[in-house]
Amino acid sequence: MLIDGRFRAACLAAVLLRAKRPTTVLFDDYAKRGYYHRVEQLARKEEMIGRMARFTVTPGPIPPDMLTVASDTAQALLAVMASMYAAYHGPVGLKRIALYVHRLASTFANGLSLLGHNVADAAFFDTVKVHTGAETDAIIQRALTKKINLRRIDAGSVCVSLDET
Repeated sequence: MLIDGRFRAACLAAVLLRAKRPTTVLFDDYAKRGYYHRVEQLARKEEMIGRMARFTVTPGPIPPDMLTVASDTAQALLAVMASMYAAYHGPVGLKRIALYVHRLASTFANGLSLLGHNVADAAFFDTVKVHTGAETDAIIQRALTKKINLRRIDAGSVCVSLDET
């Protein structure tokens, strides 16, 4: 995996948090930018290849003393992405998207209620909790076959989150 562009440290932290198999990471512009070297607290640099550093990230628990560094770095990436999303859409665009998403969730909840399903909460924004009872496992399996992601809350309920896509 090549990490280049902005937010390189946050990208490495994200790879570290999500790795499912050993992954080689090439970190561009590493040689002359000392502030990037703090990622060595998270992963061991194996070698320099020109201006790039090579790391091998392996799945496994992050040492407890490094969790704060890894999560703070990954959170910084999310915060920057959210701010760019807001800057791109602007206040009017964000409000339009929010109203649209809430309208989708409301329509979905109303449809579930009309079909006899028990919607758990009357107050929601984009996520609808549904009591599914003994059918929870079967509902989740059917949804997976259709590439629909549901979040199991407990043995008898799931949540469905909607977005603008």
